[in-house]
Amino acid sequence: MARPDRGRRRPGGVRRAQRLPRRPRRRLPEHPVLPLPRGNHRRPRSRGLRRHHGPRQLATGAGDRGLAAIDLPRNQELTTVDQLEAYIDGWRRHDKAAVLETLTDDCVVIECYGPVYRGKPRVEQWMDAWFGAGGTVDAWEITSRAAAGDVLVAEWHFECTWKGELGAFDGATVARLGQGRIAYLREYATTAPLYDWTGVWT
Repeated sequence: MARPDRGRRRPGGVRRAQRLPRRPRRRLPEHPVLPLPRGNHRRPRSRGLRRHHGPRQLATGAGDRGLAAIDLPRNQELTTVDQLEAYIDGWRRHDKAAVLETLTDDCVVIECYGPVYRGKPRVEQWMDAWFGAGGTVDAWEITSRAAAGDVLVAEWHFECTWKGELGAFDGATVARLGQGRIAYLREYATTAPLYDWTGVWT
């Protein structure tokens, strides 16, 4: 049986491929181009939770810059610590409003010197009198802390100036939260500088 000729031969025995007729292109229906609304044309931001192997995070504000993750607190310990640090920072900056913001309306604050201040108005009166007499908080640093639920225990080093005299001592605070703010705070202080005992008391 003779093999059909698939194309004409070129000189030298090489066949030239036979061109097939072109198919007509299919034209898509034309749609009117709608004008874009004026204003910001940025992509909408996506929000949601992102899974990973570290602490639980909330992904917010995607946009063109990628997801920005914000760590969420694992338990109440972080909230307690934040409130106490904000309370101490307010005293360091002599910011009465910042201190009062950390307290409940019916708070109880017990100073290591003995006075008990009940309620925000009394704490405000105490701060006005203390700063009005020239008192300054020169340093107040937390050195260790531990929390159990809404209760926090923290150790710290405190330095201040009162009536022209410098003072410094180590102490501790026991705080308890109520409605997300400090409802009870009691301070304790060492009565003398700490030292390593070697058999003789100083």
